[in-house]
Amino acid sequence: MRGSICLLLGMSLVACSSGTASKTETTVCTYKEGDDEIRVTVKPDGEKIKTVDYEMITKSDEFKDVKEEEVAAFEKTMQDKMKDAEGLTVGVKVKDGAMILTLSMDIAKISEFPSLMQGTDFTVDQLKSATVKEFVKELEEEGATCK
Repeated sequence: MRGSICLLLGMSLVACSSGTASKTETTVCTYKEGDDEIRVTVKPDGEKIKTVDYEMITKSDEFKDVKEEEVAAFEKTMQDKMKDAEGLTVGVKVKDGAMILTLSMDIAKISEFPSLMQGTDFTVDQLKSATVKEFVKELEEEGATCK
């Protein structure tokens, strides 16, 4: 279970280096693979990126019987892995047989990615300097559908 969530997180973060969005509207990009889905919500600050919120949804029968304590423990583990990363928040919930991992990034506050996110194909500086348009374009090139 934890491995598939981490794999989805890594896959979504690899796509984040550059965008087709308007300057003031929030853009939502979606990746789908089977029953799994990743939603990337990009909120602008002028032409630059203000926040990026990832919602990774993994559907599996194994999540139907997950106890609330297990979800809370996994969420705490994820939060502990990112506790030193300023500008990042993480949440985990299970609903209707799906685990939903949410990662929110405040681009202005990020100074480095936590170890969980190391090894991606972009740097914090590249993300901070990218326009929403460049970022969304990159997500679309990686297979996302953006609206």
